[in-house]
Amino acid sequence: MDLIYKREISYRGVFALSIFLFFTGLYYSVSEMRAEMEHHLKKASNSIDSHIEKVINELSQVSMSAQCNQELISYYENVVYRHDHLRALGFAYIARDSLQVCSIFGDVKTSSVERNWHYKKVNNYYIGTSLSLAYFPETSFFIGKRTGPLMEFGYVNPRHVLGGWIEPVLSAADYDFFLLGEDDALYSRTQEATNSSIDWLNQRLTVTAASKRFPYTLSVSYSYLHVLKAVLRSVGQYMVVLVVGFVTFLLLLSGLKGFYPQRSSGHSN
Repeated sequence: MDLIYKREISYRGVFALSIFLFFTGLYYSVSEMRAEMEHHLKKASNSIDSHIEKVINELSQVSMSAQCNQELISYYENVVYRHDHLRALGFAYIARDSLQVCSIFGDVKTSSVERNWHYKKVNNYYIGTSLSLAYFPETSFFIGKRTGPLMEFGYVNPRHVLGGWIEPVLSAADYDFFLLGEDDALYSRTQEATNSSIDWLNQRLTVTAASKRFPYTLSVSYSYLHVLKAVLRSVGQYMVVLVVGFVTFLLLLSGLKGFYPQRSSGHSN
């Protein structure tokens, strides 16, 4: 009877320890995953900032004036030719009721700023998207810099923003690029579709960071389904360690019992 009671206590202890280890593994697994996301997000944001600065530096190589001559257009064409992520460089200024634009496409009079670009501004820097499809089959990532009355700008293939600019990326993570203060993502990169029939597993563990220089925020996220799978793998490893340790402890305990002689319970005559 005592042996059965002792075994029951041992099983309860193992069960309690297993529950404790599960939730401890859950906490540390999620914490480690979030820390990895934050570290990667910082690197990705710094990389995007660096590429934006390179475009701005290319614009700054030219002494600006409101003259759109062939020398300037040729310079823009050469820079675009050397960088596969660039689509166009140019400058613009308000001329009466229209927008005068000088770029690789020449000197063009167009409609207002609001019909050409959607952007957010921090200091003299502008980040957003082009709205016109006159020269490209899709809109472009817009980078602008105010220099006096002139707006210098560059058009970038948007696939590079959440593509080569942030790679290597976290496996199975989704990325979203937002203009500062906006709720709808300007660009998204989805790597793993979630199709769980349980709604909460399709929700996401998300980490977001704002650029320190430019008006945008970047987020990286995992579905709860991916988080659960990662946690179960991690907890499974802890459980293996527990079982091996517990079995080793029992074997050592059994060996020690066999090593020390037991006291006799009978009375000598």
